[in-house]
Amino acid sequence: MDIVGIDNYDHYPWSPTASSFDRTAAAPEGLTWLYNFARKHNKPFSVGEWGVVPTADAGKENPNFITWMHSWFATHAQRLAYETYFSDCGSGGVQSSLYRTDPTCTRNPASAHRYASLFGA
Repeated sequence: MDIVGIDNYDHYPWSPTASSFDRTAAAPEGLTWLYNFARKHNKPFSVGEWGVVPTADAGKENPNFITWMHSWFATHAQRLAYETYFSDCGSGGVQSSLYRTDPTCTRNPASAHRYASLFGA
């Protein structure tokens, strides 16, 4: 194995607060937990997919999740191989798209604005 990675979405459980985001990340198989596992085994870490999920348990987008992920990436950048925001509009999918305007896409305007301001996209 060359890289340890995770897909990390804002659902099951949803992160309404920074402390809930941190708790979920630290839980077994969470973002920070798996990052620490990668470090223990001297492997780089990746977040192959991540995004907001307005159709899941929260039932709405969460621009704060974008902020918390950006901060997490900045803090862990030294051992982060890559990260990829997953833009999905598929039927039954997570509806995480930030910029697509297809009729089937759920709009996430606050998250899109936050992403653009933090990531420069």
